[in-house]
Amino acid sequence: MFKSITGYKDADSLAEKCRLLAEQADRDAVEREYVFAAYELENAQTREDYEQAEALLEKVAGYKDADRLRGECAQKVQQFKKRSRAIKGCTALLFAAVVVLGVVLLYSGKLEVLKNMVIGTSSETAKKSLVWGKDLISGAAQGDEVTFGSHQWCVLKNDGTALLLVMLHSEQDSELRGRPYNDELTDVTWEDSTVRKWLNTEFK
Repeated sequence: MFKSITGYKDADSLAEKCRLLAEQADRDAVEREYVFAAYELENAQTREDYEQAEALLEKVAGYKDADRLRGECAQKVQQFKKRSRAIKGCTALLFAAVVVLGVVLLYSGKLEVLKNMVIGTSSETAKKSLVWGKDLISGAAQGDEVTFGSHQWCVLKNDGTALLLVMLHSEQDSELRGRPYNDELTDVTWEDSTVRKWLNTEFK
């Protein structure tokens, strides 16, 4: 406004005074931005904190050591990114290892044993699961899983003289699946059924 009336009274000197004050105000504003950015950097702890400080320092680029401090922020951000990638990589590898181990144990028939060990099931229960494959099953208790012949069974009852078993799964599923109670559709007792004869002769 003073420049618009240059030459009138002391308008020129007042215009110069205003210009100097404006420049000082700009410098003060930059200083405030710098101080605030430096404070944010000094108290930064997370990746987001350093990114915010870097953005604030970019606003006062070229002022004092703002460029150097911005470089420090960028380095910290890169370190956080590398650390994050490393953690994600380790997590992915661990997950893959657990999946592979689970598949291996599942197909080897030992998944239940591992579960008992991991979740802290009693050693007695874990011991019962290991009865698989032993020839001597007369001492098996209710709930034990045993191998008899080429099949795995769950013990429903053991009265000391005989075992009541139910088959869990078989290596000969195709042979067992859909086998009729009797080959002929006629009234027949269990003693005379063809399935009983098959169980007592061919079944192994």
